[in-house]
Amino acid sequence: MTRARLLATTFGCAVLATLAAAACRFTGGLTGGEALDAGADAGPDLGCDADLTRAIDNCGACGHACAPGANAFAACVDGGCVASCAAGFGDCDDAGVATGCETNLQNTKTSCGRCGHDCQGGNCQGGNCQPVTLTSVINAPVHIVLDETNVYGINAFGAVIRIPKAGGALTQLANGDTTPQSPAPHLALANGTLYYTSFGGDAGADAAAQGTVSAAPLDGGKPQVLTTANQPFAIDATQAHVYWSEGNPSGPPFTTSVKRCKLPCGGGGTTEVAPQSGRIFAIMADANNLLWANAGTPPNNPESAVTKCTPGSCAATLFPLTTSPPSPSNPFALAVDKTTVYFTTGGGFIGSCPLAGCSADAQRLDSFQFTPRFVATDGTTLYWTNADGTIKSLPRAGPAASERTVYQSRGSSPWDIAVDATAIYWTDLNGVQGGTPGASALFKLAR
Repeated sequence: MTRARLLATTFGCAVLATLAAAACRFTGGLTGGEALDAGADAGPDLGCDADLTRAIDNCGACGHACAPGANAFAACVDGGCVASCAAGFGDCDDAGVATGCETNLQNTKTSCGRCGHDCQGGNCQGGNCQPVTLTSVINAPVHIVLDETNVYGINAFGAVIRIPKAGGALTQLANGDTTPQSPAPHLALANGTLYYTSFGGDAGADAAAQGTVSAAPLDGGKPQVLTTANQPFAIDATQAHVYWSEGNPSGPPFTTSVKRCKLPCGGGGTTEVAPQSGRIFAIMADANNLLWANAGTPPNNPESAVTKCTPGSCAATLFPLTTSPPSPSNPFALAVDKTTVYFTTGGGFIGSCPLAGCSADAQRLDSFQFTPRFVATDGTTLYWTNADGTIKSLPRAGPAASERTVYQSRGSSPWDIAVDATAIYWTDLNGVQGGTPGASALFKLAR
């Protein structure tokens, strides 16, 4: 005879049931890992048969059932009711099982794919934010830079514009030429000022056709020409200087140089930093580093390199971070964080090299891209545009298996790209598919 049956025979089932109930409730139902099984249904053992820490019908207390709300599955965890959401739904009000998983993560603009992921004005489709068109007009920006509240761009005619990141009216800060420039001019942002190039005529053209390096205040003040130059193209600026490349990267002839002037420039203060053969497509500068991407001279591109020097003493410190072969294979665009330079190449890969120099070949973060164009980084992730219409991303250190297609649009031609803490911005040379012929566009996509 079991001990429970002996006790029941001696004291009676009713008395034993009362004692067992008290024991179960006093111990939270954890006696023997079980909760009360009282009355005639319990049989002679009269034990505790449900774990109050896990039992969905006796969660935390006997008889306390977890009743899930819409789009949710109930569970009892450590004596408390929680909701497990159905696929595609989220408990975004943090009310737990009382309201269930009330948010559709597939189409809610303010919780797209995950709770709190705001599409910043874009639609939510299938749990993915869709781009917002900030502008789509004839001759929209080709190259862009960002500050805290605005996107600034320059179009193929050299006109400089400003548009709020949140959307709104486009403001023209500087007029362009009457005919488009090829290649399109570049711009940079420093000191609360936009610096930009105007390509001008061919080498040897008269002064009226010369190119210019100019500045425009962010607040819409009067632009001014800082200096004339022979086919200025890539540009960047620091607190003290403006740097630019000279020479047509589309060539021939394929001769180029990097020049600078000390702000506010003018008065014959232009200095040649580094004359080179080849094609310089990008320049980046800060107080400690001056870098440029030289795609070399066709057809073999022997000068192909990403090169670094120390501003103010380039003659003594000039050295290539990466050279060809096998890298960098026609570097085109640059992005820099505190320790590393990243670049796209005509050879179809994304490369990187420490600013201190590569001990061997540059690291290939991702290969077999369809003509990668411009690249941007937030210090953690790389984003770049591809000629196949895709915007892609990759952790700054790889591996290539982590590559993700952020967005894809057939028939598009994404070009320059920039990124901030919450969104990605890019220009598209073909504009909105099915839109105005010849229109280009500026897009924003919540991260």
